[in-house]
Amino acid sequence: MIVLMARPSVRSSTSAARATGPGTGRSIVRRAPFRAERRLGGRPFMVQPHVNQVTLIGRLAGEPSWKALPGGGEVVTWRMIIDRPVAGAGRRVVDTIPCASFDERVGGFADTWRAGDLIEVRGVLRRRFWTGPGGVRASRIEVHVHDADVLDVVPAGDDLPEL
Repeated sequence: MIVLMARPSVRSSTSAARATGPGTGRSIVRRAPFRAERRLGGRPFMVQPHVNQVTLIGRLAGEPSWKALPGGGEVVTWRMIIDRPVAGAGRRVVDTIPCASFDERVGGFADTWRAGDLIEVRGVLRRRFWTGPGGVRASRIEVHVHDADVLDVVPAGDDLPEL
């Protein structure tokens, strides 16, 4: 990560340390890692690095499904049911989060999952685009999973546990 500080253009013999920002006419000076100091309206402000990390623990809403991709390979998709914290005696509220994995290892794990299993997944939030029937562009936001663990399983023959 590079720290950047925007300043008005100044000619300098240390051009290796300066670069012109795109379309800004300003010099960008490299400083220290993990944050950027910039000026906005004459006042400095800090820009933190971007982070896209997702960890979910919840119940599997249904059986995972596999779909072959046009370019080869396959994607496994599933939905997770995540309980929201309940304040007082309020009614139970859940979030249903779509997940997908293009990783063969995760797909192999998912082959053993059953609806109601408690799983933990780690990945990133992504917006995926594709062309649907009739050439219609479509998209969805989902967690792209790169690692998963089963924390508790539904015993064989049991109905879906009360979620």
